[in-house]
Amino acid sequence: SARPNTSETFMDVKLGSWVSTQRKLFILKSLSIVRTNLLEGLPDWSWDPNEDNWNVAYGMLIEFVQTNDRLPEKDQVPYRGKQDLSRWIQRQRNNRNSLSKSQFDLLESIGCWTWDMKADNWNQGFADLVNFANLNGTSRVPNNYKTNSRDLYQWVQAQRIAYRDGQLATQRIDMLNSLQNHTEKNVPWYWEAWDEEWETAITALNKFAEREGHTKIPMGHVEDGFDLYKWVLHKRNLYKRRKSDLTLNQERISQLENLPGWTWNPHDKIWEGTFKKLAEHLATTGQCHSFPSTSLRKWVWGQ
Repeated sequence: SARPNTSETFMDVKLGSWVSTQRKLFILKSLSIVRTNLLEGLPDWSWDPNEDNWNVAYGMLIEFVQTNDRLPEKDQVPYRGKQDLSRWIQRQRNNRNSLSKSQFDLLESIGCWTWDMKADNWNQGFADLVNFANLNGTSRVPNNYKTNSRDLYQWVQAQRIAYRDGQLATQRIDMLNSLQNHTEKNVPWYWEAWDEEWETAITALNKFAEREGHTKIPMGHVEDGFDLYKWVLHKRNLYKRRKSDLTLNQERISQLENLPGWTWNPHDKIWEGTFKKLAEHLATTGQCHSFPSTSLRKWVWGQ
């Protein structure tokens, strides 16, 4: 390479100092055309290696952003085999007042570029959430779920708390609300975790009811990976105790009651169904001592 270090020597010649001198002479327009052409003919020659190195790093940054639609995380992209590209980014932020106008404008032309590292950290958190949603088909991040850069569960909770406290910037609110536009499976964002659980449960319950014609969920039944039996049992218990709960307001009570065959007390439903069978038997045969099935006879004697 024609870029020796400033202190480098070769065959007792202070090559680094000599090269620096040629660059200064070139800037002062005191270097002959012949010598200028000779130097420019050398492999990897540069009149301003700092600017060339900057352009190389910028080119790598552009390639990464075009592929990933975000800035690189720490230690993610080696730069010239010595350092990660994220450190180069941080140096540009720290030295923003020393950048040329051209360099400043080039960085600002990157859609996801920010001069604020905290803002960049937020963007990385949003990118982690998008990746999670693409992999799992949901934005409901489980407790203690960690990515390479953060505890994603805690990050999601922090956004919800900031939103409730009125401390979340409008731009970030809009980004989270538009999560489905950033995900492959159109995964929606919910400001309350129980809202997402409710939507998941109702979807599963509707599917079961349409298929079976009732909502008597068998013990331990799981629908599309969701423990539907446990969820329905919990809601019925809440309703029975008339417990005040944000997950069971009047609107949601009506939503459940509109499902085919829904009942808040499945035992009452079973009793009513069995009584109907008894009434039909009596109307047909007039007999109250003989029954068409053992189960009906046991039920009658149990009353």
